[in-house]
Order: sequence, then C-alpha cells, then structure tokens
Amino acid sequence: MAGIDDILGRIQNAWTGFSFSQKVVIGGIVVAVVASIVVFSLWLRKPSYAVLFSDLDISSAGEVSQELEKMGEKYKVTRGGTTILVPSERVAELRINLASSGAITSGTVGYEIFDHNDIGVTDFVQKLNLKRALEGELSRTISSLTSVEKARVHIVFPKESIFKENSRDATASIVVMMKRGYTLSQSQIRGITNLVAYSVQDLKPENVTVVDRNGNLLSSPAQDDALGLSSTQLDIKRK
Repeated sequence: MAGIDDILGRIQNAWTGFSFSQKVVIGGIVVAVVASIVVFSLWLRKPSYAVLFSDLDISSAGEVSQELEKMGEKYKVTRGGTTILVPSERVAELRINLASSGAITSGTVGYEIFDHNDIGVTDFVQKLNLKRALEGELSRTISSLTSVEKARVHIVFPKESIFKENSRDATASIVVMMKRGYTLSQSQIRGITNLVAYSVQDLKPENVTVVDRNGNLLSSPAQDDALGLSSTQLDIKRK
C-alpha cells in the first residue's frame, strides 16, 4: 500500500506543478483517449452486414422486408430498394427460411397463375388474370434477351363496344432496363415491338411503345414502322 500511496503522491505533486494550460492539454488528451476506446468498443459490438438478396424488384423487396420484420430480424435496404442486407452470420439461414416461405419471387406472374383453379372466379377476375399472365410471360421473354436486364410489359385492352365507330385498338407499353454497356438496335426494338403486337389480340405494332428506364422513347415512329423501313434506312431518313 505504501508503494501505491507513494505513486499517487508523486502524480498529485506533478499535477500540482503543471500550469493551467498544461492541465487543459492533458485533460483533453485523456478525454480523447477515453472517447476513442468507447467508440472502438461500440464498433466491435456493431454487427457487420452482408448481402442477403440483390437486384430485387420492388415487389419482391417489399415481401422480403415484411417477412424479415415478422421474424424480428435486423436488416438494411440499399441501392434504391433493390438490395437487402442482414447481419453476416444470419445470411445463410435467412436465405433458406425466406426461400422456403415463398417470399422470393421474380416479381412477374406468368401462366402459372392458372395453376390453382379457384371455383367461383368471376369473368372480370379471369380476364384480369389473363392480362397479368400475358404481361408476365412477355416480360420474361424480353428479359431473356442478352442485352436486357429486366423488362416490364403493360397492356391496355379497350372496352368492348357494340358500335364499330366507338371501338378502339389495344395498346401496350414496354419498359426495358439494359445491362451495363449494352444498347438495342432499331432492328431489335422492332423485333420486341412485333413480338408483343403479334402476341396480343387486336394489338398493332404502331400501338406499341418501347421506352428505357429513364423514359426515353426507343421505338420508331408509327409511320416509319408502317413503311417497313430497315434500321439503316430509318437512320438515313432522320438525317
């Protein structure tokens, strides 16, 4: 005890001998060291996050987030809602649990919507399901192209009318999201347009619009398509 008392006495004498400015500097150093230790300790206790799923569409991301909340799991959403992060040690188990629960989907529905034939479905719901299935199948087909990352197809069927002069044609809009470094030629765009047009009853190619993710119009004007000009001829004509 005498040794400890001697050390404390020396520290006290040394502290008394310091000027006010020296005491301020020493006090600041001590506070900085303590704060650094606290921050470092908190950082060590903070869980490291890893990617659970990436490149999700908004629908799938929402389903995964809801499922994680039900499980009481911590998660983060990044990259505009397309990527979900969870604590790294939970990645493998959560992937299995979410896959088995059916929370992960492609974001589009195809003809598998008719796999479950519910009794009592109204004609309106049946037509709506057919429209969703057709849009989903066309979206999947376009998304399978080498240069396309994702695609969405929206079809509008006109209301049926007994008067021919009041009848209207079907229309469709296609949103294509390209892979990095890829573009679509006019020939490919016309191919996508015809694919959708000839897959939908009463849909003409000139009533199909193709845009990119930024809303830029990619499809050719209707009059050029009607003339059946090649992509080279279209470029020359525009010049």
